[in-house]
Amino acid sequence: MKKLLLTLSIIVVSAVCIQAQAVYDTLNTRQIANGVFHYTVYEASVPWEIQVVEVDLSSPDISLETIAGHDDVTSLETVSSMTKRKTYEGHRVIAGVNGDFFGAGPIHTQVINGELLKKPTTSWPLFGFNDLADLFLESVVFNSSVKNGTETLEISNVNGNRNENNLVLYNHFKGSTTGTNAFGTEVTFKVLDSWAVNKEIKAVVLKNEASVGDAPLTDSTYVLSGHGTMATALNTYSVGDTLTLNVGLTGTGLENIMGAIGGNQYILRDGVNVGNWPELHPRTAVAFNEDKSKLYLMIVDGRYSGSAGMTLQQMGDYLLTIGAHDALNLDGGGSTTMVVHNEVTNRPSDSGFERTVANSLVIVSKAEKIGSLSKVSLYPDLAKVYKTGTFQFSVEGVDDNYYPVELDSEKFSFSISDGFDATIDDRGLLTPANSADTGYVYVEYEGLIDSSLVIIKSIRDLELYPVSATTDTSKTIEFYTVVHDYDNKKQSLPNSEITWIVTNPEVGSVSENGVFKGLAPGTTDVIAKHESIADTSTITVEVGNGVIVLDDFETINGWALDGENIDLSNSSISITDSLYSTGSHSLRVDYEYNYNGNPTVWVHLKKDFTIFGVPDSLVVDVISSDDKKHLMDAVISDNDGEAFNVRVKKYVNTSSFEAFPAFIEDKQPVDVESNFFFPIQGKGLSIKIAAVQETGVTHKGTFFLDNLRLVFPKEQNPVSNEIVKGEEIPSDFVLNQNYPNPFNPSTQISFSLPKASKTQLKVYDLLGREVKVLLNERLSSGTYNLTFDASDLSSGVYLYQLKTDTGVLSKKMTLIK
Repeated sequence: MKKLLLTLSIIVVSAVCIQAQAVYDTLNTRQIANGVFHYTVYEASVPWEIQVVEVDLSSPDISLETIAGHDDVTSLETVSSMTKRKTYEGHRVIAGVNGDFFGAGPIHTQVINGELLKKPTTSWPLFGFNDLADLFLESVVFNSSVKNGTETLEISNVNGNRNENNLVLYNHFKGSTTGTNAFGTEVTFKVLDSWAVNKEIKAVVLKNEASVGDAPLTDSTYVLSGHGTMATALNTYSVGDTLTLNVGLTGTGLENIMGAIGGNQYILRDGVNVGNWPELHPRTAVAFNEDKSKLYLMIVDGRYSGSAGMTLQQMGDYLLTIGAHDALNLDGGGSTTMVVHNEVTNRPSDSGFERTVANSLVIVSKAEKIGSLSKVSLYPDLAKVYKTGTFQFSVEGVDDNYYPVELDSEKFSFSISDGFDATIDDRGLLTPANSADTGYVYVEYEGLIDSSLVIIKSIRDLELYPVSATTDTSKTIEFYTVVHDYDNKKQSLPNSEITWIVTNPEVGSVSENGVFKGLAPGTTDVIAKHESIADTSTITVEVGNGVIVLDDFETINGWALDGENIDLSNSSISITDSLYSTGSHSLRVDYEYNYNGNPTVWVHLKKDFTIFGVPDSLVVDVISSDDKKHLMDAVISDNDGEAFNVRVKKYVNTSSFEAFPAFIEDKQPVDVESNFFFPIQGKGLSIKIAAVQETGVTHKGTFFLDNLRLVFPKEQNPVSNEIVKGEEIPSDFVLNQNYPNPFNPSTQISFSLPKASKTQLKVYDLLGREVKVLLNERLSSGTYNLTFDASDLSSGVYLYQLKTDTGVLSKKMTLIK
């Protein structure tokens, strides 16, 4: 079965908490060389996808190296290309990560096999190691020199520009030549020792050329190039002279440095988390434990739904749990890459493509590749699967030194543990039986067996949407749910698998697919339940008929003027009696703008107003002072305050009052992620001016608006024509305003009688002629509600009058057909 070589302190099948609500599952434990393990870790609640390569530095087969892109101080290359290029018999790169931040080459310095690629140009920390695998993480200072006899010269730079009076050391990482001009002296030499930083190196002069420049470079020849005073000093060097070089990086405390790579800041310093980069990003880090016996390469993916990325503080918290004591932040973001056995194991954030980078830090094994199969491993070790999902297992074979061995998939034999409520096919695809469970999956290959633990997850929570909403008896509400499993991962749950409960079935009903239909005015809770998890929404059914006037514009009534690219100081709104469509006044809007190159000019009329029920449209009567084709929007918000614009689908260019309807079905969300549900709230009206594009010219115009109203659908439940009496005895004689008003063709009229009385309710036209008798009888005290059906009457304004022993009351109402 699975051999879980748990060398990381967190690498266990059970979860480990490192901070509040952070729970880590180790999905894979994979040995990739003697003393080297690759771990895949997942934290679902954020989420984070983390990978760690842990290296036991005491392993005799293992060494550390750095690689430069195309072996050049200014070139870029992918990490996987570098690892493949540097893998050969006896020198196999088994793992690696991207290295330093970069521009045209690395930002910091780099050491490869003891050779320095460039002079440090930053105080950022440097990670490195010497020939004894001693590690350091320090800021360093360049301190290099060459000695010929008794004369010592300071080396100014490595593979950089040769400036005035400079002495520069060039090696093959610069390219095929030094690239210098002829104004100097260049000494070509070979070394008699192996290269290392912070070590005295003996060398012998092969050539000395003055006033030539651009000396050739090879893997075994090097150049000292001097200008000015340094050229004069080099002119004394002769072929055959023995030189002593010391290419130094002070601050490390180590001699014979063989490799080094830069990062930009500490994450851990002496066991303390000092990470200070608060944004979430993909990250790469190198770390080691307190006694420097173990090295850790860590990456965390980011910028996609499966992994959010980390702050440096979060990365430091995690590294502390696995035993790290010091850690350096390497380049992250789209550069973050981990490669194991020449395959990219993470998900780079540049649309899934691996980015070219300046350099990499790699783990090398000298163990032989045997090629014969030693064991098979089923991956992942731990699989968590949602109950309606599937999961594809993979199988890997390795030889005795943990190098991959190709397998014949036709020979795989998969099975599951007894009683496990799932199935698995001959390709390793697991299908749960739509229920929570735990069990094992097994694979057998040529007598070798391995297993994985599988947890089938159900839901942990269920959120029902809309939380609250309004409908009528003609429109439906389709509910939807947001559910998370026990790893806080968002999952799908079909409405057909939910039990739906309506607490007030007289108000509405819900189908098995979660569609609510209103049956009668009122309020009810709707409960969605799956297994033991439930959530509740509150639904109100409001039945509107005909037309309701929102504002007759007889007064300014809270309206305010705003705009976009209009001159507000010379624009205004007012109430006028010169033009109107109903009543005796309208809202006058005077606007002015000076065209400034922006063709978008808006007049915004702002006011919050409550909207009853589920209207088909908002309608307003409008006059324009010109014949230009202006546009109009009604501005509304929905049940949870999300904003929508409702475009009127005809131009505002009329010289007499016309009705301009904004049909709610034509709504457009301000935020594309918005979901629309009633009830709605009116926020105002906006007119997009057909701007005259004449720069520097002032333009003016006027609109008149009247009779802002709601229009309701006709397909509603019929309203009873019977008089309905309230149960409570009223204290006052009251005649209420009819509702809705305006109306078409029927409206509700209610009144209250504090005592019994002979009662008449009649309707008259504006000339005082009796139109209809609605009531003429003696009534007891109470509140009454009846319906006036005006189907046989023409549009217009009517009076309704209530006459009792107490007195006479009357009100106006408007019929619009």
